[in-house]
Amino acid sequence: MLLPISLIFAFFVIVNGQMCTIEDNTDYDNGYLVMLYGIKSAGDCCTACSTFEECVYFSYIKDPNAGEYYQRCFIKTSGTNKKTNNAVAAGPISRPPPPPPPGTCTIEQNVDYNNGWLSLLEHVPSEEQCCQACSSYPGCNFWTWIKDPKAGAWYQRCFFKSSDNAKVTNNGTNAGTISKPPAPPTPRTGKRGLAWFNSKACSDLKLMKGVSWIYNWGTSPDEEIMPCLEKLGIEYIPMQWGGGGIADLPQTIYAHSGHLLAFNEPNFHAQSNVAPDAAAKLWPQLEAVANKFNLKLSSPAASACGPNAATDCWGGTWSPVPWFDAFFGNCTGCKVDFIATHIYTCDINELTTYLNALKKYNKPVWLTEFACPAAGKPDSFEMDFMKQALALLDSLPFIERYAWFGTRLDLKDGWLGPQVDLLSDSACALTDLGKYYNMM
Repeated sequence: MLLPISLIFAFFVIVNGQMCTIEDNTDYDNGYLVMLYGIKSAGDCCTACSTFEECVYFSYIKDPNAGEYYQRCFIKTSGTNKKTNNAVAAGPISRPPPPPPPGTCTIEQNVDYNNGWLSLLEHVPSEEQCCQACSSYPGCNFWTWIKDPKAGAWYQRCFFKSSDNAKVTNNGTNAGTISKPPAPPTPRTGKRGLAWFNSKACSDLKLMKGVSWIYNWGTSPDEEIMPCLEKLGIEYIPMQWGGGGIADLPQTIYAHSGHLLAFNEPNFHAQSNVAPDAAAKLWPQLEAVANKFNLKLSSPAASACGPNAATDCWGGTWSPVPWFDAFFGNCTGCKVDFIATHIYTCDINELTTYLNALKKYNKPVWLTEFACPAAGKPDSFEMDFMKQALALLDSLPFIERYAWFGTRLDLKDGWLGPQVDLLSDSACALTDLGKYYNMM
């Protein structure tokens, strides 16, 4: 019998008490959430998968000939579109069953809970109705229902309880729990936000306990994180990135926000590249959208240029102030509720001077991208800058919000590099820098 040249086989490993099935020469193409870097084996990729609540499948690039994608691990929610791929090992990870949805009654026959009594109801015809009555009583998460007709006046009484302690067998009662939805969170407040990219995982977003807002340079968030934004009380802020597509903004904008960001780095030829007079001509369209959805509107996010300002940026200047001056000169009376800008520096004095130069516009300032480009320097260098920068930004009253860049940077990005990452390259976990940024 002839064997195929490429064999697909599976083996199993146990990770944190969960079983990973690793299928060699296999890939799953759908359900992508996150890409991780520098993962040494398919087993390690499965371990990383186990740290994400949503991950039920993974794909691992095992072929050294895959170039920059070698040893990358893809976290996925779906095993659909399975295919043969000799460069990849993939598989599912077993997960414990999810908790019951809110309002679900769990009933245990011939059981009683003797502690945590809150109140009771009489003449409740069934244990299901006892459970549902518990759902609307403050503090009630457990209940006991008297089912034995021989119990006399106690028959069909429903006891609301806060505890399932002292669980005992009782042939005359049924007992159980009801799952309740968590209380809706209070929307978060505070200056601190995040330029969000390279992740579609709510598991990652849940780690950001010190962050009140995010944006991703687009008009709406990834649909995978939409359900958890409201649950976490985090505001997603849409952006009109450049001059193109403004006519579609009313249809594409995420309307559950209070703000709108405009024109990413218009003074950079390689970014949105919108001249001040062109931005002023487009501005009425942005104002119309902001007014329709009752949004505060940022200025265009003209920003500090890099070392090649003479060739890379409008007017050949490093400072965005000339661009802002020209924009406001062409846009008198325009609706601009706050200034948005970016700067990348490791010099706290330069950051201070830069921000103070924007006070001339008499508007709150949002620093929507900042970090220290310190590739090749020790991690402590980045941490020292962050500590100084956060202390400065939190102390300046005209700084309304700010956002660190970034979450998980690609390892091939040598300009900033992964030392600025707030999220681990290899798991759903905060880096030391991320832990400091998310201190509350």
